[in-house]
Amino acid sequence: MFYVIKNTVCSLPLLWASTFAANAVELAGSEWGIEKPVEQFIKFSGDGEVSGYAGCNRFFGTYTIEKPKGKITIGPLASTKKACEQSIMDAERGFMNKLKSAKNFKRKRLHLNLFDEDDKRILRMVWRDFD
Repeated sequence: MFYVIKNTVCSLPLLWASTFAANAVELAGSEWGIEKPVEQFIKFSGDGEVSGYAGCNRFFGTYTIEKPKGKITIGPLASTKKACEQSIMDAERGFMNKLKSAKNFKRKRLHLNLFDEDDKRILRMVWRDFD
């Protein structure tokens, strides 16, 4: 069975299988972001490092994943020190705090959800590098 999604033909069973396989694997090589109210993203590299853009400043740091439980630790994180409008700085601080407080994750299709220690979803991001 094939479906056309934005001028791309794909096999639904293949997409479904790769989505669930990704849950059990790592986030290495993927990039996730949010676009509202400020564009922000995080990129997970294969060597346990993260980098990204928090809305005003670029950041970098480390991450670890405990398989197969879906546990994640992001940080410590460091960033550039550029100043922006207060609303952007507030959004940036919130994004960085959510990344650092993430304890679990769940990847489902084109979404990555991060959860805190109480298993409350604190951040939902969209896959940015799927082209």
